[in-house]
Amino acid sequence: MKGGFRVCPTTSLRVHRQADGLIKANAVVATVSLLVGGITGLLVLLTRWQAVHLLDAVMFYRVLTIHGMSMLIFFIIFFEMAVLYFAGPVLLNSRVPAPKWAGRCSGSCCWARSWSSGRCLRDEPMSCSPPTCR
Repeated sequence: MKGGFRVCPTTSLRVHRQADGLIKANAVVATVSLLVGGITGLLVLLTRWQAVHLLDAVMFYRVLTIHGMSMLIFFIIFFEMAVLYFAGPVLLNSRVPAPKWAGRCSGSCCWARSWSSGRCLRDEPMSCSPPTCR
């Protein structure tokens, strides 16, 4: 993989290595979310069918909530991110924007910074800084 890219054998498009991993991860999560939403939708259907009436009232609304969240939130968000990571880096033949900065800040304590002191809540110095423009 010269330069962090690979060539797709089917489409002959250049795919950035990090974009490839992000596309696969988001697509897998979207597929699992679609599967969970489909199963819970089937449970809702079997509960609404008077001949079967599978779940009681409390469990019905829990399963209905899981179905709604899975199909309307998680599936849409993760599928959209997989499509965007495909459309951006792959079709435009570029790399993932700011991969090192995002990777460095995800494992650090940047999210737990105190606004007043600019330090982490665990009293450790900040380990990441915003990227500089070149």
